[in-house]
Amino acid sequence: MRLQSVAQLVKKNDVLAAELDQDDLFGWDVAGIGDLDEDGVPDIAVAAPNDDVGSGEDRGAFYILFLHPDGSVKSERKISDAVSGFGGDLAPGDRFGSGVAALGDLDGDGVTEIAAGAPRDNDGGGVDNGAIWTLFMEGPQVLCGDADSSGAVTAKDALIALNAAVGLAVCETCLCDVNASGGITASDAQSLLAAAVGLPADLVCPACG
Repeated sequence: MRLQSVAQLVKKNDVLAAELDQDDLFGWDVAGIGDLDEDGVPDIAVAAPNDDVGSGEDRGAFYILFLHPDGSVKSERKISDAVSGFGGDLAPGDRFGSGVAALGDLDGDGVTEIAAGAPRDNDGGGVDNGAIWTLFMEGPQVLCGDADSSGAVTAKDALIALNAAVGLAVCETCLCDVNASGGITASDAQSLLAAAVGLPADLVCPACG
């Protein structure tokens, strides 16, 4: 076995959009977390335990990096007590995210959960007792009308819906049945095109799954 190639993930040259500061210790720990965004490519969690999120020094954070097949970063999401819906109470010096690990799907929603260590957390009543946080994650959110999963409704989505209506393409009803009629028709394509060019359009799709 030999090494085929490498890819370095750093702030240099804007490979990462994250605002990393000196001594954040980004990369202190790394864990594979499976395919969180369901694009067929595994994603990773990366620790930054000395991140000074908000006004607290070394509160800590970690980043979820959604990857391209070549290992480069497609997008990223920072997890800390200041962003991404994390409701935990962290104090300066807790170093949340010092260790990260995938736990598997604990709540049965099809998405893996993540454990993050905070080795200097004082919530247990003593100095630096430490703690582990379990984060229950959500999968990708489905945007009604986004037939090509681009993150926005465009004229291309209208074309996909039109082709699906006449049997030339396949599209899930939770993406292309924007009138919630129970099937994909030319009317759905018309509504999508209106939304794509900024005209009023009330897109309502049935639930996926």
